[in-house]
Amino acid sequence: MESLAEKVVKILIKKKLTISFAESCTGGMLSSVITSVGGSSKVFALGLVAYSNMSKIKILKVPKNTIRKYGSVSEQVCLAMLKNLNKISKTNISVSITGIAGPSGGTKIKPVGLVYVGIKKGNRAEVKKYLFKNKGRSLIQKYGAVSEKVSLIMTRNISKFSKSNISLSVTGIAGPDGGTKNKPVGLVYVGIKKGNKIKVKKYLFKNRHRIYIQKTTVNKSLDLILRAFK
Repeated sequence: MESLAEKVVKILIKKKLTISFAESCTGGMLSSVITSVGGSSKVFALGLVAYSNMSKIKILKVPKNTIRKYGSVSEQVCLAMLKNLNKISKTNISVSITGIAGPSGGTKIKPVGLVYVGIKKGNRAEVKKYLFKNKGRSLIQKYGAVSEKVSLIMTRNISKFSKSNISLSVTGIAGPDGGTKNKPVGLVYVGIKKGNKIKVKKYLFKNRHRIYIQKTTVNKSLDLILRAFK
């Protein structure tokens, strides 16, 4: 089965379009996923990692006042990153990402898992807001945070929230602590919903909460790119 990255590269090649990325919280992961696909050099033009506020200001020309007023993780900064990346790269499609991957840095207003993804194709630009988080306390207490039931509900709810063609959710025990005999470290449930079909797969491997947020962000970004062609 083709990955989202392979589908994106294939459709870009077919339509003879180029793409560029400006990443913050994902630290170059989106660029890495795309360039791991054979033939990506035909379509991938530029990947920037603007992790600090200074790099956003100096390289992507995000106004200081915008960051000061709205914060680096905001729709306004994401949009500024997107527009200036497009000016630099001259690509047909540009994507920008800024967010709080954790485990620290979150606040009540802007919690860990808050991510903005911007995409510009031609003259159209939009910014999507995502909040990757676990669901209600009572649900977790009833079923356990790491369970097929919780994964299923997370997948359904993120699909309702995002309105995307494909939605993914991940819940697991990253360790090094938190494992039990029945639910050891490395137990992960991945839910996927495409159209009206939804399923949850169970895996047993090691992972980390921070990487979960980053990888989920990358998947959402790839999904946004695919949707831009429809």
